[in-house]
Amino acid sequence: MREFRFTVEFDSGADPVADVFLNHPSLQAKSISLSVSTHGMWRVDRITGADDGITALTSALVDDQYCPECVGEHEGCDAQWEYEIISRDTGGVFLYSFLDTVSYCHSIPFLAATGMGNGSFFDTYRHQGIYNWRILLREHQRVSELFEQVQENVPSGVSITLQQLKEPTQWGNGAKTLADLSRKQQQAIETAHQLGYYATPRSVTLEDIATKLEIPRSTLRYRLRSAEEWVMDSFVAQHRLSE
Repeated sequence: MREFRFTVEFDSGADPVADVFLNHPSLQAKSISLSVSTHGMWRVDRITGADDGITALTSALVDDQYCPECVGEHEGCDAQWEYEIISRDTGGVFLYSFLDTVSYCHSIPFLAATGMGNGSFFDTYRHQGIYNWRILLREHQRVSELFEQVQENVPSGVSITLQQLKEPTQWGNGAKTLADLSRKQQQAIETAHQLGYYATPRSVTLEDIATKLEIPRSTLRYRLRSAEEWVMDSFVAQHRLSE
């Protein structure tokens, strides 16, 4: 098996859903399950972030003819999506998406299915203007033609890069992303980093950060400890995979 990573980067104004992510920096989406065939696609995503960002995203997806996997708009795309929030908690929502039929759409999973057949696995993560796709392929499947197809007529404001890894990584092993942290833990560690708490020498104290976030120092310490534990777990897991 081989793993390939497509990174699609959107400038502001290039895509309506990408704009939602750009306008709501805390918003993140990670695929929990994604299945695709030459006849359609269905997926479940974990979406986290501030409530207004989640509301803006679900509102943007109301247009059932918008193709969230497409790299720009292309003539002949006849995609009609169905969306449903299957559960909601304090951290975010789980969103189910279903596409019954598709005639032609310029999306990474559909082009992979039509060009290389069924059997590939997909994993996605979306944050701000970046949409990351990981694809697990069998050895005989060629990705060069897929990459050429994906790059065809890429609209202004959209760029795509491709990376091939030596071996598959983090498939089914509890890989972590920022979406695994609560929104408050993310806010704590991001604010600490932005203010220079992790700089050498430190630019601020815990008291400064707590004042900025308007929370007790003890609460901040707890949130940072949880977030820092996530950082170390992720680093160790990635280091082991690269050995």
